[in-house]
Amino acid sequence: MTTKFSTANIWQITIALATLLFAVTGLVCYQQSKAYEAVRSNNVASIAELFTALLEQPGHVADRSRLHAIAGAFLNEQRISGIVLEDAGGGVIYKAGHPGAGEASYRVPLGNSADSLAPGGALELFYDQSRQTAALSSLGAMLLLGNVVVLVFFQALMRLVLRRQHKAESLLEQQEERLRLALEASADGIWEYNILDNSHFLSDRMYSMLGFEPGNREDGWRFLFRRVHLEDREKVSRTRKLMEGGLRETLVTRFRMERIDGEWRHILCRAKVVAVDMSGKPARIAGTFTDVSPLVDAQEALANLNRELEERVEQRTTALAQKAEELAEANRQLRELDQLKSSFLSSVSHELRTPLTSILGFARLIDKEFVNNYYGRFETEREERAGTRIRDNLRIIASQGERLSRLVNDVLDLNKIESGMMEWRDELIDPASVLQRAVEATTPLLEGKPGVEFVDDVESGLPQVRLDADRLEQVVINLLHNAVKFTEQGSVRLQAGRDESGDLRVCVEDTGLGIPAHALDEIFDKFHQLPTDALHGKPVGTGLGLFICREIVRHYGGRLWVESQAGAGSTFTLLLPAASTVPVEA
Repeated sequence: MTTKFSTANIWQITIALATLLFAVTGLVCYQQSKAYEAVRSNNVASIAELFTALLEQPGHVADRSRLHAIAGAFLNEQRISGIVLEDAGGGVIYKAGHPGAGEASYRVPLGNSADSLAPGGALELFYDQSRQTAALSSLGAMLLLGNVVVLVFFQALMRLVLRRQHKAESLLEQQEERLRLALEASADGIWEYNILDNSHFLSDRMYSMLGFEPGNREDGWRFLFRRVHLEDREKVSRTRKLMEGGLRETLVTRFRMERIDGEWRHILCRAKVVAVDMSGKPARIAGTFTDVSPLVDAQEALANLNRELEERVEQRTTALAQKAEELAEANRQLRELDQLKSSFLSSVSHELRTPLTSILGFARLIDKEFVNNYYGRFETEREERAGTRIRDNLRIIASQGERLSRLVNDVLDLNKIESGMMEWRDELIDPASVLQRAVEATTPLLEGKPGVEFVDDVESGLPQVRLDADRLEQVVINLLHNAVKFTEQGSVRLQAGRDESGDLRVCVEDTGLGIPAHALDEIFDKFHQLPTDALHGKPVGTGLGLFICREIVRHYGGRLWVESQAGAGSTFTLLLPAASTVPVEA
């Protein structure tokens, strides 16, 4: 239960607290004053008894200087402001200090001893209680100040509590309003069952969900249970017993309920124990009703659709299996055809090499015999022109025969690479000697292009590499041949050295036609060709050379790439991992 405060309550409590505090303060001051008075009386009595005992000693009475010393000691140390000694007739015999300056006096009668200084007289002591008065004043002031501070703090605390209370009440009102709006806008019905008094609460939505007018207050459980489908009533009863028996704290179940118009709706019920009694058993159960009929209908439609899809998938799977068998058969036939193609290419290529070798050999032999026996011995200008044409035709035969031989070799290499039958005779080699052989093999091409200058820029101390020397020579020759083939004016440069990591780096740079940007990614593709005839765009070769070069370089873990721009020449760069960090001396 929450206690609520108002401004009037706060002032009433503050006045009562102030009265109590001031009463306690007065009582404390009064008790302290009594305590001071008792202490003072005890002290004065003790001092008087001691002083009178000293006065009745004959030695002290006779010696006035001793009397002054004793009196001075009491005056200085025992808060005695004055001492008066009277005889039996009331006359003053001795006086010290300031009699009458204190606020309290204490009179002690003396004995009648003959040794006494004043037989039958009296001793009066004046006690200084200014310190006690000051202490009581200070105590009263401190208590008063403390009371004021406590009252101010209490007022501030109560006002803070009042503001917090107002804020809490405002938030509670907002939450209640939101809950009310949520209940009105929610599609769910809210219910609550109090087990202790067997009472039910059903929201209006619970009734409107079943087609009844909102505000209907029929008995909750019986009203709901009558609407449950006969096949689901046992499940509903079992659910209620589980919750009421404390066997489940939360529970979700689904059942069918009949609307007033006879339509059956699927209801999702969520229940939770929200309160328990002193023994820990459920006291209140609350939950929601949600009409999930659209969802159930959608699930049934989806299940039907899944069944249809499964049937279609099964049919399609059967068809695909048949297609897969057909494709497997077609693939087998293709492999046979590919094997047949490889065998045919290998056979044809080998068969072409034999007549090509003969043609090239006889062309060179005819040229040699012609030069030795006839060239330079012509008698007429007509015979000389005929001899020149004969030599030119022989050079064409040799050039085209070598071209055809390279094409045959490319086809053979492609077939070996694709079939995995390429032979690799790897060994530790000196790249400089391989590069030199590649340059010598390219020299005849340069003789036919006087406008092209060849630059040999091979550094000394190249790193050793482990590979097939013939394959490296094949790659470099191919790059040099392409550079010369596509360059009409300018230069072709062969550059070789170490890169930053110590690997072998070979560059073939030319000032020829260059490669368009769109063709840079395709230049190493199989059968890709660039036109060499600027007028007719006629390509030359099979388009296998660069593809074979890249495959060879990749086999040895290297890289081959090109940097080019149309009309500005090209630079092909070959990078191969070094086999040793020790350079080979040139």
